[in-house]
Amino acid sequence: MTAELKHLDDVVSQSLAHQRKSGTELRTFITTMNGALNVNAGPDALEQLARDIEERFGITMGLGAMVDDESFRPWLDEAKASIDPFYWDRYKKLLHKNGLPQDVITTTDELTDRILGRLGNPGLDEKWDRRGMVVGHVQSGKTANYTGLICKAADAGYRLIVVIAGIHNNLRNQTQERIDEGFIVP
Repeated sequence: MTAELKHLDDVVSQSLAHQRKSGTELRTFITTMNGALNVNAGPDALEQLARDIEERFGITMGLGAMVDDESFRPWLDEAKASIDPFYWDRYKKLLHKNGLPQDVITTTDELTDRILGRLGNPGLDEKWDRRGMVVGHVQSGKTANYTGLICKAADAGYRLIVVIAGIHNNLRNQTQERIDEGFIVP
């Protein structure tokens, strides 16, 4: 780490002692301070710095909000013991390998369980109709969230999973690559 990058790390770390930031807020602040301090570090160095700081300070992720209808019947808690988490365990290892903080991985695990538990039970022989949507800011973890959900849905017995990923080819291709990395490629 260069002396300039170390100075940027010190400035950003000191600010976190007084105010917690989300992952997106942290990256925005690092970029701002990079320019203000004339460090001129590249995007890869800034991302690595953000990940290092997240690891040191344990940046967290909230659980978000959900809306249920009156016909909602929980099923996952009862079925979870019989579900082999093959795809989820593989994806969790990838998240660790990619340097996500443990708290973010734990929250993703909890959140995807909450979402999966609100989908229809694939083990039932009756018809059901459930839909959902993931909404979030840019770089807020949407793809990681629904890739985790895809893994857990496959583990639970879903045989068909449809992802609608936007109207622009470059974003659809990026989403496909990340889903392939998290779900298909071992």
